[in-house]
Amino acid sequence: MKNYNLKPKDNVDLKHTNIHKKTIDDITRLISEHSLFKAAVLLTIVICLGEVATYMFKSTGIIVPDYVGTMIIATIIRNMSDYTSHIEIDNAKITAIGNMTLRLFLAIVLMQINFISMISMAPSIPIILFCQVVLMA
Repeated sequence: MKNYNLKPKDNVDLKHTNIHKKTIDDITRLISEHSLFKAAVLLTIVICLGEVATYMFKSTGIIVPDYVGTMIIATIIRNMSDYTSHIEIDNAKITAIGNMTLRLFLAIVLMQINFISMISMAPSIPIILFCQVVLMA
């Protein structure tokens, strides 16, 4: 704004513009309990169906990690939502739930770490960090 000497008009009321209304609607849409609940239910359904798929793989003799069935089901449902209007997936809500669960997981894990038992590793940590900096630069 300083480079081009731009100044706002004096007679513009930002409270009644479409831009302000759209921003308020977007914020309200992002924090709606109903939409977060719908996203959580969709994630629960995907996880349950993924567990069934993993069980089916293991019962046929195919050994896969436990998360593979859920990833396959999630991919199928995501592709179905792209081509039909029956399933609505809101990435912002899925990301918000993922961030909340990641933070909860990290808090639980960090509370369980016994830092005193890690003292024996302290001399090697600066060496490892130095090697990573040198090799990644």
